[in-house]
Amino acid sequence: MIVRFANYGFNRSHAVAYSFIAYQLGYLKTHHPEYFMAALLTSVVGNDDKISQYIREAKKKGIMVLSPSINRSGYPFLPEKEGIRYSLGAIKGIGGTVLKEIFAARRQKKFADLFDFCLRVSGKIVNRKVLEALVHSGAFDEFGEDRATLLASLDVAIDHTELVNPDDDLFDMFSDGEFSLKPKYNRVEPIPIEHKLSLEKSALGLYLSNHPVTSYRELFQHFGCLTIDEATNKKESKVLLGAYITSVKTIRTKKGDVMAFLSVSDEEGDIEAVVFPNVYKNHSADLNHGQLVMLQGTLEERDGKTQLLIRNVYPLEKVKQMKEEKTGRYS
Repeated sequence: MIVRFANYGFNRSHAVAYSFIAYQLGYLKTHHPEYFMAALLTSVVGNDDKISQYIREAKKKGIMVLSPSINRSGYPFLPEKEGIRYSLGAIKGIGGTVLKEIFAARRQKKFADLFDFCLRVSGKIVNRKVLEALVHSGAFDEFGEDRATLLASLDVAIDHTELVNPDDDLFDMFSDGEFSLKPKYNRVEPIPIEHKLSLEKSALGLYLSNHPVTSYRELFQHFGCLTIDEATNKKESKVLLGAYITSVKTIRTKKGDVMAFLSVSDEEGDIEAVVFPNVYKNHSADLNHGQLVMLQGTLEERDGKTQLLIRNVYPLEKVKQMKEEKTGRYS
């Protein structure tokens, strides 16, 4: 190894240092995989694709990746007894200034609830947009309230903070005294799971706590659907997949026909898909961003990447209906 480094212009001391680092990384990967994966994830903060890839690798190794926590997460991904704790710094819109403000307040004591959090951090730094990102990411889930209730209570929390902590020093007497009455949460109906997960993805760049397909995995398996990971690893040409459409791009061919390029995902991976004009013409209404579908098609290798050529599309409601007709019941 030292000779190999020397060939690239490294001197002996550099080679020894890099060899030692490589040894340490190899040791961590083998004997302390959760620490290795946490370091790997921290090294790619800001790169959603890499984070998604490494999280899938961690799950395959049996390592859970836990949702971000306002009281336990740091900037790095942190190993814990139950798994790896997601980084607060990897939440979109949470920059260094915001993190410093949160960590400074947290050093005094843990945050008890949404209202306590808003009271103890600066509203000029941790503004409403930041609060929404923290809610959507799951960082406030430990407060024991549904994310819809937390969102519906943001105005109450912000108004309460402005009342108790006014800019005018004349009113500082109210900040810690008996007049500081604690507000109540504005409880509302929970967010539908698909919407909740979509908002989570907007905050994290990936589905962490769950995936839209997961709730319907049993239904898709009833028809023999593979996961994307299973299909690509088995290299089967004809496949049936249960998937969530994450993006759609349509183009017109030279003949003027419309075809589409999709990105679809499930809880284990994602894949690019192609819908040729003859198929798109019959299924365009079922191929929109955010829809759950069962896809029948063939896998093809092109430019070193696997893609799905879609032959047939079954929207979720049609899949449910098909099972009812087959078994007499949906679930």
